[in-house]
Amino acid sequence: MRIRFPGTPVRVGETWRHCNPRDKIVVRVTKLSDTRIEVVDAATGKRPRSLLRHSFHASPVTHTGAQRKTGYVQVSAAPLPTPEERIRDAIQLVREAKTATSVDLDKLLADLDEALLPLPF
Repeated sequence: MRIRFPGTPVRVGETWRHCNPRDKIVVRVTKLSDTRIEVVDAATGKRPRSLLRHSFHASPVTHTGAQRKTGYVQVSAAPLPTPEERIRDAIQLVREAKTATSVDLDKLLADLDEALLPLPF
């Protein structure tokens, strides 16, 4: 019985290349959802498309050691925001909500949660 691990962690801003050596496709992640990842061409920022999350792999080889022929592997990671940047983003979210005529509290809390957690202190 094989143990299934959760999917490879993917963040907005990261660059990924196609596993097939004949393909020179390099994409940049622009948006994430539970099952899909929105990407654009890394060089041009054009050709937006949606890819399945399970197509993104942590390693260019399979569990048996064979070279992958499908999917994407990471080329460069997105820079992690500093705690100060994350707090600044959260403050900006609160300021925008304060000036808005109506606020979706659930969305505001979700955005704050994403901006602040996990802080390293």
